[in-house]
Amino acid sequence: YYGPNPHELIYVEDLGKMPDTDELEFAKRVINTYNSVYGPLEFELVSPLEQIQFDDIVGVQVIYSYKGRISRTEQRVFLLSDQRGFTITYSDSQDSFQRDHAGLERILTSWRWLK
Repeated sequence: YYGPNPHELIYVEDLGKMPDTDELEFAKRVINTYNSVYGPLEFELVSPLEQIQFDDIVGVQVIYSYKGRISRTEQRVFLLSDQRGFTITYSDSQDSFQRDHAGLERILTSWRWLK
């Protein structure tokens, strides 16, 4: 989803089968990679990893920033379902993120998994 702002994105990723045993391990593995020499420039955690629950699914969310073509901030939720890894991410320019990131909260509160 491309939002009304020029740098606003919300996207869902199906990352396939994961080696991780839970959402926290999955999130830590990704964040450790981002925070390494292989990660994006100027990567910085804005908030710590935090367990959340929506639609009876447990996830882990985190907010981080980095420098790409522009400076961005992302709020990302990590989920595991049947050993498949999923992420739901809200991304925006650092200047607009605080004002506009309520969009992800609205999506998460109305999210339903089809089984």
